[in-house]
Amino acid sequence: MNWFEDPRSPRGVVGDLAHMRGTVRVGERLLNTVRSFSRIAGRLWQFFCISGLAISLTACGEDMLPTEITGYNHMTKPDGWSIGGFSVDGHGGANASLAGGAGNSCCMSLPRRWHPGMTVKVEWSYNHRAHDPDTTPPPPQMAMVEVPEYTVKNSGAMQVHFYPNHRVKVVVSKFGIEHMLYPMSEEDKKPWVSRKDWSKDKDDEK
Repeated sequence: MNWFEDPRSPRGVVGDLAHMRGTVRVGERLLNTVRSFSRIAGRLWQFFCISGLAISLTACGEDMLPTEITGYNHMTKPDGWSIGGFSVDGHGGANASLAGGAGNSCCMSLPRRWHPGMTVKVEWSYNHRAHDPDTTPPPPQMAMVEVPEYTVKNSGAMQVHFYPNHRVKVVVSKFGIEHMLYPMSEEDKKPWVSRKDWSKDKDDEK
């Protein structure tokens, strides 16, 4: 047997140790190489994320307006359904109880300038009926809804209105439903009503 291979030989032990050190050095080099690639990949990922964000913000600033989503459930007792949840063009909104609001959700984008024929896709589901919580709600609904005219000055949240018989309307406005300048008839606002104690701002009327 060769002395280098003989485990009983001191020189053989020294050879094994040298071989182990060489293996460790190779492993360290490989580890350092992996770390270098990881750092490069991380920097590339940050670059692409920042570039994509910059492009999105630029597009949003030039052509689109960011906006929140909110909703109103106009259905009331005894036969109305609560809204389990909804979305506008795939952007989610919250639930809404009977004669209640859905709160604000973030976010979606709208064209800076309204154009005729503009629509959004509204999807929603029902939760339960007030007087009979055990009744099976209707299936989820979907509707393409026309967006009424708005301007950059008066634009605001995308506000979705749910009515009996699966009817739905949308309004884009910086005002809330109880404001006198909210672009909706008093009939369509029910059960909400405009607050007459809110004075009109001349600048808001323009």
